[in-house]
Amino acid sequence: MKYYIRGKGSVKLTRNDFIFKGGEGVVYGKGNVAYKIFDDPAGLIPEAKIRELAKLQRREIITPLDAVLDKSNARVGFTMRLVKDAIPLAKLFTASFKKRNGITDTIILELVEAMKEVITYIHETGCLMVDGNEFNYLVDKSSYKCPYFIDVNSYQTPGFPATAIMPSIRDWHSNSFSDLTDWFSFAIITFQLFIGLHPYKGRHPGYSRKTMGHSLQYNRMKDNVSVFNKDVSIPPSAGKLDSIPQNYRNWFKNLFELGKRSPPPAAAGSVLTATSGKRIIKGTDRFDIKLLREYNSEILAYKVVYGKEIIKTENHLYIDGQRIEMAPGEKLILSPRMRIPILAKIAENVASCRVLPAVVTPAKFPKIECSEIMEIDNALYFKCRDKLVEMQIIEKNDRIIAAVKSHWNILPKSNQALDGLICQNALGAPYLVIPRPRLDGPSSCVNIHIPEIANFRILNARHENRICMIIGHKDDRYSRIILKFDESYIKYDLHIIEDIEYTGINFTVLDNGVVIAINDEGSLDIFSNRYGMDRIDILMDSNIESTMQLCKDGVAARFYRRNQLFSIRMK
Repeated sequence: MKYYIRGKGSVKLTRNDFIFKGGEGVVYGKGNVAYKIFDDPAGLIPEAKIRELAKLQRREIITPLDAVLDKSNARVGFTMRLVKDAIPLAKLFTASFKKRNGITDTIILELVEAMKEVITYIHETGCLMVDGNEFNYLVDKSSYKCPYFIDVNSYQTPGFPATAIMPSIRDWHSNSFSDLTDWFSFAIITFQLFIGLHPYKGRHPGYSRKTMGHSLQYNRMKDNVSVFNKDVSIPPSAGKLDSIPQNYRNWFKNLFELGKRSPPPAAAGSVLTATSGKRIIKGTDRFDIKLLREYNSEILAYKVVYGKEIIKTENHLYIDGQRIEMAPGEKLILSPRMRIPILAKIAENVASCRVLPAVVTPAKFPKIECSEIMEIDNALYFKCRDKLVEMQIIEKNDRIIAAVKSHWNILPKSNQALDGLICQNALGAPYLVIPRPRLDGPSSCVNIHIPEIANFRILNARHENRICMIIGHKDDRYSRIILKFDESYIKYDLHIIEDIEYTGINFTVLDNGVVIAINDEGSLDIFSNRYGMDRIDILMDSNIESTMQLCKDGVAARFYRRNQLFSIRMK
């Protein structure tokens, strides 16, 4: 569709420019400019407010710029600076995401300090954020230290009061908006960056989720019953309170538990290392649990490929016990015949690979400009603008040759690569793109519309052997969406579990089709990946907790926790 930028000519926006559809309208991107087009032009802010927001002159703040007009010269939106290579702040809440991407406590502290500095500047200009929820921030993907402030059109300015705020960050003890209510919202968000848990989550014996439902969290916010309360128990997947810098921890406790309002501390202090109190995991009457191996750093991933056990830790990569150095961001596959390790990475938007051991002739690798790399079932995939490209590994004499095997169209700006799949949005219609590599013939790629998730913000997803689990946000709550596909990936069963603790996705599918999942409350769910089979066994055991990351070796279940690998089976 063609639009006109006041004073700057016209622009044609297509589905390939589409980025996101929200409650107010649609966001497109072209070049270095973003275009927000409102569904209802009545929701547009006055141009006088845009002029007031223009006082916010920091690169982290994405303010409205020029008016966008339709063919009748009616104002339908505005332009903004386009932020590239950034992700929603909420992704950084989970420990699993931080570990996979090397996001340390020090990086989180630097991010928090940067957010605080920008909010202080916003207040100095006479503006308020008001609705500073986790989806009104982006974070750069290169360092994870630079925040971007978006949806700035909703800010309160001297001439235009704000009215809307997400309930989960609202200060329920205040009847108006101020610098202090902004700082209360900032505290809620940054506490989740430090700990991975909303400060009014966890369990308290006096507040029942069954009787209060979603209002439970808001009641505890009104009653000042936070995670600092002695009767609140927090899930094992959350971080330790004593890992928060002391002055921030004191500030959080004063805000959340004692009801004392104040700006954040002037200096953050240093990051503390929490004492973990190492827990011995052992078998029970129901489960046989055995320690298999222990490493000198935390385990990040485990898989078995062609009978070879591959373990990635924070410091090294191990293949059948042999230690290998692996650069950050590299993906590992094994060649199909000789099981030769091949490590692929992206540098300056160009893919490359190396072969181990070094005595093997280096791989011939085509030059591919791409933005992301994925490893799915021992196959390499690259996101290349509007294409998803699968590589084929050819073993010829003593050489390894990589060639393009297949490619499929994807939307260039409205997709996100996740674990085993891509989620993309076609002008508000959500699709799952699921590659299905095949060694002995042409691979395929499913592109299936899932209308039931249309109103969710998708933060995380994982696909394995016809099971897909998604973490989405809607109506101020996080939900887990479970999809079970038939063999053709045409039909699916769908189950939505609402109002969950926002943690990682934790399941595996054994080679016999048995699905094992651990949920946030520590129960073990066992069911089949067969479409139409609804039976699920839910097992409770004091030794099962959400920090046990499930994995498999064929039909044998495994899990890792910190630096230890275990086997687990029912007696």
